[in-house]
Amino acid sequence: RDTILWTSRYAASAHNFLYEDDSEKTAAFIGWFGVSNMNKAQYIRQEIHDPIYYLGSGAKYYVADLEDLDDTLVIGCGSARNTEDCRKRGTVFVANKLSNTIVVCPVHFFNNGAVASDAAEQESVTAWRSQRTLVPAAGFALLHEMTHITAVVDDFEYWKDGLASTDVAYEPSECIKLPDMGQINNAQNYALFALDVSANPEYAGKQVDVRGDEDDKWQFAVSWLRNGVGGRKEQP
Repeated sequence: RDTILWTSRYAASAHNFLYEDDSEKTAAFIGWFGVSNMNKAQYIRQEIHDPIYYLGSGAKYYVADLEDLDDTLVIGCGSARNTEDCRKRGTVFVANKLSNTIVVCPVHFFNNGAVASDAAEQESVTAWRSQRTLVPAAGFALLHEMTHITAVVDDFEYWKDGLASTDVAYEPSECIKLPDMGQINNAQNYALFALDVSANPEYAGKQVDVRGDEDDKWQFAVSWLRNGVGGRKEQP
């Protein structure tokens, strides 16, 4: 249950941040989504972060009939035997775009579910705030997977596959350097944006001078984000 609560918190942070005036001119938006996508800020809020946010944090532990599935995102347990992607090191969840389901991998339960604990989420936020280092936590991972679910985010017209986000890059140091269209198609960028505005709100919200060329705007945005941790770059 902690995982769903934290996913909801991250989505709420992104929703609230993008609801503010001129959010498209902020360091967080330009850094994670690109200068050429500034005109899509409210669309990203309405079609991606809002649907995840409005799912809420409630949970049904058993879905009795198919009628319930229309308004339910099904999250169920998997194993390395029946879910190939669960064999990948560190994989906590696997989303199926078309079946509106997310599989929870065994990693979620290792060490008494440490990666899914409130302490793990706090550690993740603290590590990002103080070092810009991404520490695995289940709430962050579930937000990432939510952007893969077609039934949740399929109204966004800029998906390259016409369905939902894809996985182009995972490491923050790579995600932040993707081309603009790659950034708004990459699931991890949405999760990292939500983490940044949650953990680093002062610098994430810094306004970027938009009078320069596109490269200058992006460089200024990333500099502001890194200033919050003494200039450290995103790790790994």
